[in-house]
Amino acid sequence: MLASRWVPESVDTTVPNHARAFDFLYGGQYNFPVDREVARRWLAAEPNLRRWAQESRAFLGRAVSSVADAGIRQIIDLGSGLPTTGATHEVVASLARDIRVCYVDYNPTVVAHAREILARTRNVHAVLGGIGNLSRLLRLAAAVGFESNLPVAVIVSGVSPLAVNAPKIVQALESVRRAVAPASRLVLSHGLPITLTSESAVETSTSPFYMPTEECDQSSLERLFGNWKLLDPGVHRIPLWQPTHQAAGLRHKCGETSQVAAWAGAAEGSATGAGTQAAAGIPTD
Repeated sequence: MLASRWVPESVDTTVPNHARAFDFLYGGQYNFPVDREVARRWLAAEPNLRRWAQESRAFLGRAVSSVADAGIRQIIDLGSGLPTTGATHEVVASLARDIRVCYVDYNPTVVAHAREILARTRNVHAVLGGIGNLSRLLRLAAAVGFESNLPVAVIVSGVSPLAVNAPKIVQALESVRRAVAPASRLVLSHGLPITLTSESAVETSTSPFYMPTEECDQSSLERLFGNWKLLDPGVHRIPLWQPTHQAAGLRHKCGETSQVAAWAGAAEGSATGAGTQAAAGIPTD
């Protein structure tokens, strides 16, 4: 693929970008030598990194498939990174073409790339934003066709273990659960659960890409679902969350789960008890 087809003139391709580096780890083609060099330094520091990235992507596919099976036709993917190999809209395309996808990322470079990549893709949009400004996020979603009175799946794939107990994240997800329509879903997974040296980090335009030093905690992720009903098998190691889900189009063979010490899960809101604020059009933050 020619770079000119997915790289805006405003993007400096000599500066590494963490989303493009992860695209390389996923096996994608949306990256440059500077990104691959960063990824190789990550791998030198932690050989299991590629395995974690691919397992995390596989979990995303299974989770999106379960959302489609439930009849939900609106997906907001928060902190989405590049919409490349195995991304939400690619899974959706093989399942139900009427599903709308809104990718949200805080990094302007990532969003600029995403808009070029998705330029000719129906029902898929990329917007600049974050979970901390829910009112703005809901307005952006509404602007691309999302209906506040219908269920939506909110995906946060890669919640940093350093932030998982932070009041801001807890409150933001609580606001999400209050704002969405009844029978909506929340899909969460822990971010990278391994240590990389500071020399392996890459600066983005808004914040450093950092790694936690402690293993992820299952209970900390469970708390982020609040009182919503956890879907089987609950919060589990990423490779073991519905590993044989058929809607994803293939059976995912689990390997050694100790190499992927991160957790993931999904939950569903009440059919009647959620979303009253969103349905009434009331801002929630």
